[in-house]
Amino acid sequence: MAERKLANWLESYMEYTENSEPAYLFRKWSAVSVLAAVLRRKCYMPILYNVYPNMYIALVGPPGASRKGTAMEPGLRLLRRLGIKLAADATTREALIRELSETTEMYIDGTGKKAGMHSSITIYSKELAVFLGFKNPMLLADLCDWFDCNERWKNQTKNCGVEDIINVWVNLIGATTPDLLQSMLPPDVVGGGLTSRTIFVFEATKGKVVPLPFPTSKELKLLEDLYSDLEQISTTTGAFAVTRSWTDSYVMWYTGPAQIPVFRSGPLQYYNDRRQIHLMKLCIIMCVSRTDSMVIDGCDFDSALKLLQETEAKMHHAFGGFGKNKEADVQFRIMQTIGINKKTTVADLMRYYHQDIDKDTLASILYTLEQMKFCTLKATDVGTIVEFISSTENLKTL
Repeated sequence: MAERKLANWLESYMEYTENSEPAYLFRKWSAVSVLAAVLRRKCYMPILYNVYPNMYIALVGPPGASRKGTAMEPGLRLLRRLGIKLAADATTREALIRELSETTEMYIDGTGKKAGMHSSITIYSKELAVFLGFKNPMLLADLCDWFDCNERWKNQTKNCGVEDIINVWVNLIGATTPDLLQSMLPPDVVGGGLTSRTIFVFEATKGKVVPLPFPTSKELKLLEDLYSDLEQISTTTGAFAVTRSWTDSYVMWYTGPAQIPVFRSGPLQYYNDRRQIHLMKLCIIMCVSRTDSMVIDGCDFDSALKLLQETEAKMHHAFGGFGKNKEADVQFRIMQTIGINKKTTVADLMRYYHQDIDKDTLASILYTLEQMKFCTLKATDVGTIVEFISSTENLKTL
């Protein structure tokens, strides 16, 4: 096998996209999804059951401001250039199942002796709400099934009998807003099922301002090296091994910090049950990013856990509008406004949110936030001042 051009694919991708506006986490997870997409169901980590490197990733942020779609574009171009099988941008459940069934192909494993079959597809959607539809329980249930990469998946159709798909593998990355996320996930899905299988990557703002993001000659050269190495990574097949360093790190984490739930309640409380699977999938990604050896080391565990923890710190914001309180969504957005500005006025908040609430509702929300010790309210000659209380607990909500 030829020597790679880059020492670490993920780090080089981040360097290539540095001169762009999307936030760091959006760029990093887009790169993770690209690596997952090229690996497909041809390689795995063998434990009691095989762990495959497919991931469900949702980039969540306000419309426009966080540059979700921009973050996904470079990776999409690489996948199209490489000929990776991608689902249609907008489709029905039946059409998606048909697409998946048509991806079945043969491969030879890493030993060069054993042949295998896989049916692998990547869903790459800049408008996840358009792709999934609104409260589409059957498609959401299918995605839950496909996440586990079953050896056979059968679908009973009305006119065509049974569709039997071999070695299913579905990888997904999509972009959406908190409001649309709430609209497309029915209440019985939130908290378990698809939400526990998905990494929700939240960013409220873009990473930087780049007026003229024209690529430099250095970046164009880096892009070609990224493509060359990605093409080589796409040939990876077979089982990954692990070093003693990885085993020691994983066991220490799993028997210690992993037993403390990251989210104790709310829509993400069942995410804790699948956290170790997300981590193992990420370890595979981190390994192929730096080497063709297919030996996962302690450094891959460290890199995977670091990225997961950085993402989990903001993950709950993706569900800021969920809750039985009918004003939960606007209350969350008001909290964000107060926290970002540190100090504002009731008049300004009313101007910002007059299309969503009236003055009595705003007064009720602010009273609630004051009782929560999230902010203080102080009457002055120019109106009531709302000031954020910068406590550790309150900062976690921003």
